[in-house]
Amino acid sequence: MKGEEHSTRPLSKIDTAWLRMDEPTNRMMITIVLMFDEPLEHDHVRATIEHWLLRHSRFVQRVGGPLLPFGSPRWETDPHFDLRAHLHRVALPAPGDQKALQDLVSDLMSTSLDHEKPLWQVHVVEGVGSGSAFVMRLHHCIGDGVSLAELFREITEDGPAEHRSPHHRDEHKHLAGRITALGNVVHAASEVVKRAVDAWNEPEHARHLAHQGAAAASAHASSPK
Repeated sequence: MKGEEHSTRPLSKIDTAWLRMDEPTNRMMITIVLMFDEPLEHDHVRATIEHWLLRHSRFVQRVGGPLLPFGSPRWETDPHFDLRAHLHRVALPAPGDQKALQDLVSDLMSTSLDHEKPLWQVHVVEGVGSGSAFVMRLHHCIGDGVSLAELFREITEDGPAEHRSPHHRDEHKHLAGRITALGNVVHAASEVVKRAVDAWNEPEHARHLAHQGAAAASAHASSPK
């Protein structure tokens, strides 16, 4: 994702597969939920997204149709991009407990993203006890586990210090640290699915993985305890 120009280009084969597997009963989305003991400042979250996410083309591009029949869908810059359509501020209904948050997240996870816009959304949830929650949904076709983990690590870099108060720097590092740890989980999950897709498309590759697994199991069984 990093360094790509905001231009039109076809989706990769794996990203096209993620897109086509998306169904009402099987949303191909990554949902991130981060909990904070203190309220998040909405303006700071907005500034963080503007600085760290919007410089990557995927977050300002939507999926358009193929240029030729039977071609691949294409990434194209959304000419009407508006961050307000992607960043939302919501209040958690009383009593503001974990069950209420779970119900809200469940509703969001079952709701499709608008394919006329870039395929991601952030909800800053207020009233989660004495703190807040950061809920991010993004379609898996935006990036695989490697690219997303790289992006999450990048968010931990220090931004322009002159534009941040000490409180903002601490809050930024707190948010960034949690996102970075989550990036490793996203990467691991993506690798599992990618191997499954490879195995489905290439039976010989599947047999190779099976032999690797058997060899590993045999070595583990014969190793001294």
